[in-house]
Amino acid sequence: MVANAPDRFAGVCLVDHADATARETLDELAQSSTCQGIRWPMASDVDNLDLVAATLERGLIVVAYFPESVAANVDALASLVRRHPAGRIVVSHLGNPAADDDDPLNTFREAGVFDLLTAEGLIVQLSGMEMTTVFPHRELHPLVGAMFETVGADRLTWGSNFPVVGTPEDYQAELQLLLDGGLPIPAGAIPAVAGGTALRIWFAGE
Repeated sequence: MVANAPDRFAGVCLVDHADATARETLDELAQSSTCQGIRWPMASDVDNLDLVAATLERGLIVVAYFPESVAANVDALASLVRRHPAGRIVVSHLGNPAADDDDPLNTFREAGVFDLLTAEGLIVQLSGMEMTTVFPHRELHPLVGAMFETVGADRLTWGSNFPVVGTPEDYQAELQLLLDGGLPIPAGAIPAVAGGTALRIWFAGE
């Protein structure tokens, strides 16, 4: 798919961190025209930080998923930023606020997430809200607003979270929520968040 339409699709691959050939796999993917990034889980029980760093060393984008929430992994993420300040890490699903957290904004603040997000290499993906809240996700609006204030339109990008959301109509509703101004994002920033930022990050502005 990526090979047939490289101006429309970017390849994000999975690598088994427990595989003895993981580094060789990374080398192969870094040389491939159809792989632009690697999706890595980041959690206290996943021993893959050196492989995540190796991904950045090879010039690939890291798409980070935080099963325990980014708030529980600030130190690990900060170490990657320090070691690879020019690398790009996409913090998926707004950093995965926990489903049982009634105030994720405060949790993120206390954990130092917003201080960390001042690093230019960190991009926040506006996605996955349906995993913890019901449309139109009002409980997460304060977090969305704070994320935008911290990273701006240049480092905030919408994502569909396909195939988790549900029906085609559900995906359209999630995107329309952004396009119609239903989230605390300024109108002038919406085109960038809805696609312009992703175009620049994944397709070098093509």
